Amino acid sequence: VFYKNTATTSGGAMHLGDVKPVSFSGHLYFYDNGVTGNGGSGGAIFAAGCSNFDLKGHVFLRNYASHAGGAIFVNNNPISASYNIFIANDARTSGDDVEVFNSNVGSFDMNYWGIQSKPSQDKIHNYNIGNIRSWVILQSIIPDEIRKCFIGVFFWMALINSDKNKNPNPKNR
Repeated sequence: VFYKNTATTSGGAMHLGDVKPVSFSGHLYFYDNGVTGNGGSGGAIFAAGCSNFDLKGHVFLRNYASHAGGAIFVNNNPISASYNIFIANDARTSGDDVEVFNSNVGSFDMNYWGIQSKPSQDKIHNYNIGNIRSWVILQSIIPDEIRKCFIGVFFWMALINSDKNKNPNPKNR
């Protein structure tokens, strides 16, 4: 769990630069992370120069960037993302969920974007939205990977809410 981490320029929770292939699968939770400085990018993750970047089965909730890529900012590396949940991420300039810059995209299929339709350029900036072949709409049947993420989100949110009850004046960001 990456919770309430901040940075001033890039990668509120994680900054990856010039590394070999990076593959995160499993269930990582990026919640309420942010980049606050002028031109800050990648509220949860900033990845630049990775030979490959693959995300599968993670949750990005309420991350923020002062510039671009509220949840994720990728620069100069291939990216694929599937079976992830993106909810209420925000970037002041572009890419509330993902900002793709000088990068090749493998796929952005089977993600839940917090909406009941195909994501827009507001959600994924600098990416041809027409290339998205499939996305998750919440209904009675959803993919198991997404279901596992949601179970984790509800568990995590319950912990956060119980923690807030112990401290009636939580620090605001």
